[in-house]
Amino acid sequence: MTQGSGTARSASSRGPFGYAPMLLAACVMTACDTTADAPVARTTVDSVRTDTLGPLPVPLPPPPAWRMEEAGPLLAIAGVTPRTAIVLLPEYSDSTLHELPDRDIESLVPQAVELFSRHGKAGEAVLAEIQKRSEDGCVAWPRAEVRPPDGNLPRSWTVGLAEGVARELPLDSIESLTSADSARLAAEVTRLASIAPGDTATVLDGIPYVVRTARRFELDAQTRGLVALVGRRLASEATPLVEYVFLVAERPTGSSRATAWRIGHAERAIGAEETVETTDVLAGVLLGSDARPSLIVARDYGTSITFSLLERVSPGRWIVRWSSANATC
Repeated sequence: MTQGSGTARSASSRGPFGYAPMLLAACVMTACDTTADAPVARTTVDSVRTDTLGPLPVPLPPPPAWRMEEAGPLLAIAGVTPRTAIVLLPEYSDSTLHELPDRDIESLVPQAVELFSRHGKAGEAVLAEIQKRSEDGCVAWPRAEVRPPDGNLPRSWTVGLAEGVARELPLDSIESLTSADSARLAAEVTRLASIAPGDTATVLDGIPYVVRTARRFELDAQTRGLVALVGRRLASEATPLVEYVFLVAERPTGSSRATAWRIGHAERAIGAEETVETTDVLAGVLLGSDARPSLIVARDYGTSITFSLLERVSPGRWIVRWSSANATC
């Protein structure tokens, strides 16, 4: 599957830390092995606390599902061109996806949507002419044509939501900062990765983290947010071992540099370089009548891609609100 905003790549194209932006998947915890075909170990901590023992996981109940009354009936992901979209229907899970071909998909269109990118709102459009995707018993998400009302579609958009359900939450990349500010933020991000819960890969001890992506955003007048992906790699002739840490953090706006960011959500993925999960944020939005900050992220496993919605449920606490079914052929 290939998207214009986040492209599914073959395993051979994945370098140690040179990925293009990519897309995200449902949480699975498995045993860790270093063989190329082994499952990947992944742990998720939706909220953390800090005490004399350091950051500790806080058990949380299973995340609720997608709220259609607040987030709309679908999530559109940019396709191979800005005029095509992959249409995700949030009510379907891995166990019910086989029922998708029997649904009247055409009833979804025309659907007015607002388009977003990492930088904010990118424009408006209408989804039309949805096409089902089912071959040889394999079910994939339907595709739709994206039609702008004025004929001028923005060149860059990543996600689309039903008209009126979301407002933009712009994300500023670390590359937009001055070199000094960029270096300071990178140092803080690697520090956060080093203290994030779930670090059991002792074989990687002493190997420094490298910042893959780091983006800041304004949560409100008093709080600034940060979302980042950090990685480290143990070289091996046979199967290099890679660890990625995806995290969301917060700190007071206008605070001194000595005021540390606090982790609100953290995930670790450890495994062989060819198969380890990588995570990237596609857009930030404000959802619901209370304008809850939310991040739409993509999880790339090398051969498949899924998507998740991270939501800020209280100051300093983020959870995975919803994760899509894995629809690939």
